[in-house]
Amino acid sequence: MNNYVSVVKIAYYFNDFFTTVASILVKRLPKCPNIFDTNSNAFKQFYKERNSTAQMFCLKTVSEEFVLKELNSLNITKSTGVDNIPARFLKEGASFL
Repeated sequence: MNNYVSVVKIAYYFNDFFTTVASILVKRLPKCPNIFDTNSNAFKQFYKERNSTAQMFCLKTVSEEFVLKELNSLNITKSTGVDNIPARFLKEGASFL
């Protein structure tokens, strides 16, 4: 019985470590400037260093046919993007989307 208690304690400590280590490490990270705020100096400096200037852009209307063609051309063997939507899901549901 004593051996069982030791194993449970060890399991508890492992669980505690692995469930808290990420948040502990994140707290130790230095504060990062908000580089996605277009009014921040960090944002402006980032593009200035790359000799990129602010340009106007406009969104163009696209047809349903264009979207369908693009969705059908997705490679389903590729991994998901930041949206975590599998290409297979998009491709198979293209006519509904």
